Amino acid sequence: MKKMKKLLYVLLIAVLIMPVIPAISTGAATTKTPAPAYNGKWTYYAVYNTIYKLNSQDGTAQKVKEIKDVNIVSDISYYDGYLYFTADYYYGTDGSNCYVCRMKTNGTSFEKLGRGRQPLIYNKKIYYFKTKYTKDKYDQYYEETTSISEMSLTGKNSRVLVKNNAANYLLWDMGVINGKVYYQKYLASSNAYAAMSYDISSGKTAKLFTNEDNIQLVSGDASYLYYSIGYDTVGVYTIKPGKLSSKKYSDSICVIGGKNGTAYFSRYDTYSTYAYHAKENKVTTVKKNKLLTDLTFSKSGYQVVKYSMTQEEFEASGYQYDMAVARMKIDGTGFKTLKKYFVS
Repeated sequence: MKKMKKLLYVLLIAVLIMPVIPAISTGAATTKTPAPAYNGKWTYYAVYNTIYKLNSQDGTAQKVKEIKDVNIVSDISYYDGYLYFTADYYYGTDGSNCYVCRMKTNGTSFEKLGRGRQPLIYNKKIYYFKTKYTKDKYDQYYEETTSISEMSLTGKNSRVLVKNNAANYLLWDMGVINGKVYYQKYLASSNAYAAMSYDISSGKTAKLFTNEDNIQLVSGDASYLYYSIGYDTVGVYTIKPGKLSSKKYSDSICVIGGKNGTAYFSRYDTYSTYAYHAKENKVTTVKKNKLLTDLTFSKSGYQVVKYSMTQEEFEASGYQYDMAVARMKIDGTGFKTLKKYFVS
């Protein structure tokens, strides 16, 4: 059974992984960018319901906290002594039941702040997708995104910024940069997808660009936004003057993050990871024979990555593991697997 699950997982990974990659901040919390996943030499990440921290200088990892009754922890960021993250209480692969949570970096003072996901800490507030748990006509419960909202660091004073609706519904992933919320939505009237911005001060929205296939904002920094466009194109959007640079492939790709105008992505046909340098319009190889599916930036030194194991690696593990978390430097050197686990 696990053999069959692994084969299906490899075939469908482009569809299954892309929607759940969080928007990753690449710098310290400033008035320009949201809080990152690191504090000094420590970079925080999770495997299932357990949070770990990587020493980015020597590449060693430590367990921080296993959060009971939670299935998945994701979207971790650090701010002022606390870790903020999404905790999914739904056990299974066909739904979600998410809360925005926080706790101190020593694993104490855990709090549920509100129902929602993908919290970003910006200008001493939390920006997130607000959700509600609702029941359909078949009496089945599901999680519905209602808006992009903001709230205080303690979960108070929630305020709706962008409402969701059936005609132009919100898609996963967003960023908060330079006083604007960047997100994407589906335009039912034209059967297209749009990359959007919302000005926090004025409340005005603007359209950046559209595409007939799915648009996913993977991450952003002070000057650039990094997109996966459709399932075959890596895109880097220069915020000023508003220019989109892109590279299209004949097979599926997965954009995993970006920094300083360079987008990092994996190709399923080569099972390798690359860097697209938008300014020079060139692509370089980061890691051969490693299909990276997630990238969490550190301040310097080693970064945290997750990768999909090959069929051969899966078989060699006795069909026990199909995913792994590793550490590596941004140029692909110093790669070392830290923990293997099973997803399918």
